[in-house]
Amino acid sequence: DRRVVAYIKRDAAWYPPTEAYCCAVLRNIRGSFPHVDRLVLRDTTGHVHGHWQHPGFARLGLGAFLFEVGIRKAQPWKFPVRIGEVRQGLLDAGVAGDVCAEDALAEAFAGMRAALAGDDPGAGPPLDAEEIDIAARLLAARGAGRELPDDGHLDD
Repeated sequence: DRRVVAYIKRDAAWYPPTEAYCCAVLRNIRGSFPHVDRLVLRDTTGHVHGHWQHPGFARLGLGAFLFEVGIRKAQPWKFPVRIGEVRQGLLDAGVAGDVCAEDALAEAFAGMRAALAGDDPGAGPPLDAEEIDIAARLLAARGAGRELPDDGHLDD
């Protein structure tokens, strides 16, 4: 005998997935099917509501960008809790909004690196050195959709 838990959805209303969720699904699928570059968004009846293609790391919303950072850590984050904690820490550090503003993040990373080096007496930064390096690498990566760099092998 095997015990199985099933979740049965009773509400069939269409709720589009978040960008962070799309990033997670695409990353998972590309692990086995590297040629896949977009998702078909369907409801529970199979009706297609659209498609989603990764816009490139620098064009992601902040939550999705933080997913991309956290999943690449040697010890990945606990999702979604850590995304909220880091987002709040970035807000406290002066990075406002839900847009992955490359210039604002680059400036924030410089401040966080200084804090990690002990040059800033304030509270600890919202990201550690590994996370800052991952985030900087992602922001520097160019490409979207089919041209999105596939770095999944780097954190296996």
